[in-house]
Amino acid sequence: MEKIDIETEKNFLSAEKLRSSGKFQEAITVLKKIIEQYPKFLPALNNIALNFINLKNFEEAKKYYKICSSIKPDELIFINNLAKVFHDMGTFKEAIPLLQKSLNINSNQLEIMKITAKCLFEINLRNELNNFFINAFKLFPEDKTLKYYHGRNLLRMNKHIDGLNILKQTIGVVEFDEKKFRIL
Repeated sequence: MEKIDIETEKNFLSAEKLRSSGKFQEAITVLKKIIEQYPKFLPALNNIALNFINLKNFEEAKKYYKICSSIKPDELIFINNLAKVFHDMGTFKEAIPLLQKSLNINSNQLEIMKITAKCLFEINLRNELNNFFINAFKLFPEDKTLKYYHGRNLLRMNKHIDGLNILKQTIGVVEFDEKKFRIL
């Protein structure tokens, strides 16, 4: 990590206080001044992105997380943060390679598993999702979110009885007739 001087460290801490008190734009201003002097100072770059997320400005957050990832390409926090931004933007296809990279580095990440399941489900990659669950359930066999997406995916694959049984186990009552089903 890039070394910073004491004054910059104080500014960094003041930016964190601004973020904590909901003054996101002010925090960004302070942090941008820091990266003018220390352009590879990852905590400042990461926190700029975090403040942009708090402002719901995902495009700017994405830009700063990409900078972080370019400096440290195998750092899980930057890979995961960028993937979560793509997820939050609804650009699931862009999130999936990052999520897979993250899980290849460390497969024992339940939250990333859940986001991956959702992304694969949302873009309707049925077979890939089915294969994904084989590994996911080895690590997290009882997770209800994973089971929920697995059940929904089985329904999409016309495995209705299996899908409904999983959904009943994970979320409770399922009501259905010949045309549709509802989760109660």
